[in-house]
Amino acid sequence: MDKPTGEAPDSTQSPNYQAGYPAGRRDGGTPDWRDALAAVREALDIPYPRTAGDEEVYREILDRRVMQALVMLRGVLDRDDANVAWHVEYLRGKLAEMPAEGYGRYGA
Repeated sequence: MDKPTGEAPDSTQSPNYQAGYPAGRRDGGTPDWRDALAAVREALDIPYPRTAGDEEVYREILDRRVMQALVMLRGVLDRDDANVAWHVEYLRGKLAEMPAEGYGRYGA
């Protein structure tokens, strides 16, 4: 994957093009800080485990998703010229690779 360049990514080259996420915002604009926060929430807001036996899998999934969210936040916050759109799309692509599945979910 290419490094952020400061330009909005081409949706056909975006990591999320194949992952099923549309590039950009719902209103057609380029992802911004609000989208970055929404992507972090997507990473962290997964269903709670139904039983104590499901908790181990839940924690493993959540740990991996937290790590990816931190990578995105560091990439955006540590550089004044960060390409927020690229980082948001990269995180969403990673989240698509690690769905919150494989454990019993509370309320399901």
